[in-house]
Amino acid sequence: MSEQQSAPSTRALDEQYETVGELREAPDGHRYIARRRADGADVMITVVSAKSGDNNALAHFASDVQILAGLNHRRLARVIEGMWLGKESFAVVTERIQGSTLRETLSTGERLPNPRIASVLQDVGEVLEWARAHGIVHRGVTFDSLYFDRETHAPQLVLALTPIPLEGLPDSRSDARTIGRLAWAMFTGHDEPDPAKESLGELRADLARRVIDETTAMATGQTSGDSTDVERFVSVIAMADVLRQGEIEIAQLQAELIEERRVERVRLEAEARASEDRAEAMEERVQKERSEFAEQVAREEARVASEAAQVTAERAQFEQERQDFAKRAAALAGQAGIPARADAKPVITPVEEELLRGQRRLSWMIPVSTIGLLVSLLSCSLGALAIQQGQIDNLFVVEQSRELLIRGVDLRLGIAVGNDDRR
Repeated sequence: MSEQQSAPSTRALDEQYETVGELREAPDGHRYIARRRADGADVMITVVSAKSGDNNALAHFASDVQILAGLNHRRLARVIEGMWLGKESFAVVTERIQGSTLRETLSTGERLPNPRIASVLQDVGEVLEWARAHGIVHRGVTFDSLYFDRETHAPQLVLALTPIPLEGLPDSRSDARTIGRLAWAMFTGHDEPDPAKESLGELRADLARRVIDETTAMATGQTSGDSTDVERFVSVIAMADVLRQGEIEIAQLQAELIEERRVERVRLEAEARASEDRAEAMEERVQKERSEFAEQVAREEARVASEAAQVTAERAQFEQERQDFAKRAAALAGQAGIPARADAKPVITPVEEELLRGQRRLSWMIPVSTIGLLVSLLSCSLGALAIQQGQIDNLFVVEQSRELLIRGVDLRLGIAVGNDDRR
């Protein structure tokens, strides 16, 4: 936009228009309220001036006005005529718009709803695309050239003078950038947004992240500028509230998920600690039981060893007694004149063998009874024999024989015990 300059003279318009008053000064020119002398119709006169040495842009603007004078658009203020006020000033006469500018609307502190901003941007994009299709070079839309009708609140535009870039005439990307800067301005209330210095996210933290990114990209010319990009951008602005609500819900869900994970992690940690405590207690109990079992095994082994030693000692004692019995039996046999048989083996009945297997000490009763019976029979036989031989008076011999038989019984019992031990 051209720099703000002092108001040029409008004397050339006095013959046809009666100036009623000047509107608030705007950076893109001076605007006057006037009345056409011919029919008394209210008009608005916009006077623009070129920068020093930039008359080419002003000439393009005058050409655009001549084209627009023969055209009509529902969102564009009808152009009546254009008039040169000198070499560096040009006046555009349009119908008067009954309403307030975007600057006046935002200066009251009013913040346009997001759907309203999307609707305005859609109308502006429609006008810019229409003007570009008709070869209009200067398609500037500013805070002071965008009006809202007092009755219908519909946007009405007056295309303003714009700088012509060195690389060529403004194209669709320039129009997209204009729409992005308008959106930025309506979001923040700043009429000259500078995305390089200001962050829309910091100025409007309540906007959805996608809206901030899309607006920044559109305002800085980072899009192709075709109709698809503009339509997508406008749709994003229209859904800004929904997107923001979605972000809030997502943030809430994430917070709830994080909290659930935290609670679950705390629960799992508590269960893990409880499991570790149980494992430690079980390990201690197992170690205690193992120690007690080892002590019990040691006691049992000691007891078994002691009993084994005792059995060994008793067996040695029994063996010694058996040998003593054998010696005494041999001595008695020698005294009695009974020849000792080397191959003599004790005769054990089945009953005696069974009793010896079950109860060694109690099994002695059966062979003792048997031997006693044999001794009685033998005594009777010896007594009868002594009577027959006339030696009845020698009772001493009988007593010795009886003692010998008793020792023989003891010898038989010792042999039986030895055999049982060997089994």
